[in-house]
Amino acid sequence: MSTPVLSCIPAYMREWPRFSAQFRALPEEAWDRPTYCEGWSAADVVGHLTLGAWFYTEVVSAGVEGRVEPPFGAKSAEEFNEKRISIMKEIGALPPPARLDRFEAENAKLEKIFLALEPADLEKNGWHRFGPCPIRFYLIARLYELILHEWDVRNEPEADVLPHELEAAAEALPWRSAFFHNLRKGGDIGAPVRIRVTEPDMAFGIACRDGKAEAVPAEGGDFAAEVSIGAGEFILLSSGRADPAAKEAAGRLRIEGDRAPADKLLEVLSRPF
Repeated sequence: MSTPVLSCIPAYMREWPRFSAQFRALPEEAWDRPTYCEGWSAADVVGHLTLGAWFYTEVVSAGVEGRVEPPFGAKSAEEFNEKRISIMKEIGALPPPARLDRFEAENAKLEKIFLALEPADLEKNGWHRFGPCPIRFYLIARLYELILHEWDVRNEPEADVLPHELEAAAEALPWRSAFFHNLRKGGDIGAPVRIRVTEPDMAFGIACRDGKAEAVPAEGGDFAAEVSIGAGEFILLSSGRADPAAKEAAGRLRIEGDRAPADKLLEVLSRPF
């Protein structure tokens, strides 16, 4: 297992109980407030996250056994989507205590699945509507979902993500950035770009070979440009929740060197899902 994956598992194990405790303290009326996710209330977000834990449990378990197939007994992506929407609505309609009981139960199951993984399992694929994804993706993505959806529920677009587990999330940025660039079919950015983030401080490079992005060491490479930004802000940006031009205009993102490859990389990473 790589260090980012090792860090994401215990971080996730700390984050979901904290998330649940925070929502158990939420006033009844707050569950219906709009979130940053257009059309979703806090109840919808928790329904989505509960569904997500169940989804990951099924696709990761199947992937370990060599089966890349939709979860919930679905036979196609279309049928999966119908079931997904139905389950989210069902969970979102539960009373808050029962809704969080379900959230905790599904995350406890997923935690056991993650802890049982062997190093060789990480490169096996699990089913996803975007296409087969390596199991390591699901470990990283689950931690990110909790961090990002907590930010969504606060619905303060100018605020940063909370610092809880930000270090583990930042450690996963190199692999995650290259993975999402390729998932979004970003193509060749033209020249390597170095990314420097702060709080926590770290750096990595993104280079393209044969049209595919890959993470490379930050030192010793021939980088055409360097992007500097806070770690939390880069996590928001690379999840479609921040605009690079707006961050740069506000002095919270800086590009040095050749702008062309940096702009192309940031445009691809900042596309909304």
